[in-house]
Amino acid sequence: MLLAVVVLLGWLPMRGQLLWRITGGALDRPSYLCGTYHLAPASFIDSIQGLRQVIPLVDEVVGEINRDSLLSKPAQQRMALAMMAPADSTLDRLVSPEGYRIIEKVFNKYYGSFGIGLETFNGLKPAAIALQIELLQSAEEQEILPSGASNVLDIAIQDVARNAGRKFAGLESVDDQIALLFGASLRDQAASLLEMCQHDDDHVGTTVSIYGTYCKQDIEALYRLTTDPSTGMTPAELQRMVVDRNVTWVSTLQQWMPHRSLLVAVGAGHLGGPQGMIALLREKGYTVEPCMRVP
Repeated sequence: MLLAVVVLLGWLPMRGQLLWRITGGALDRPSYLCGTYHLAPASFIDSIQGLRQVIPLVDEVVGEINRDSLLSKPAQQRMALAMMAPADSTLDRLVSPEGYRIIEKVFNKYYGSFGIGLETFNGLKPAAIALQIELLQSAEEQEILPSGASNVLDIAIQDVARNAGRKFAGLESVDDQIALLFGASLRDQAASLLEMCQHDDDHVGTTVSIYGTYCKQDIEALYRLTTDPSTGMTPAELQRMVVDRNVTWVSTLQQWMPHRSLLVAVGAGHLGGPQGMIALLREKGYTVEPCMRVP
């Protein structure tokens, strides 16, 4: 019975909370951890209690990647090159004719009104095509990105930090992101793209559920959604996309936080669960608690 109470006490404060204070260990000043949603509108920054107030208190804002690095010309060139499939491994060669027709039908659902056909993207890696479809799924079903891709929460946080004269750092490099997004085998990418298109309505429903759960600021419900085999990632995807990165990021933060106060803004799916950043930081001896009040 006591264990059940402890578990509930550990879980209940995590509902309705996206901003967390990190203290203890070797820290002289607190750092903060904020869960974002990469396609949430910029206006959502004011829905996260205390976030604007915290930014001027820290020395540096840390995201998954530094926007300036990502938007540099060399980085954009490397990203564009990484999205291209080898000439002998274009999409029409990776899937059967029937599979191609299934993907094409879903692609036309989202891009037909723009007059863009799947053949235009046939030379991209399947993961790159999937990203294009997922972007419009989110934009269409959730009415986000009303003013373009720059009008999103992660960018808004960086802009507020820049206006406050704060530095901005990234936990990952452009090459890390390229490996994460496009590093799987082309056959696996094609199989994943086909599966997504075969279950398009289910994927859209899951996306809507995830975004709605994020808006409720319930990171534990978000964790359950993203780890449920029927709605979220496979165990292998979860390990590669979330768990391994959480471990690496927490190790990096252990090196940075004793020297400067940070606001760490990463996808909210990285916060909850037994292998989430909150749990990992607590295992390292830090006190991580909801930031209900900003000093």
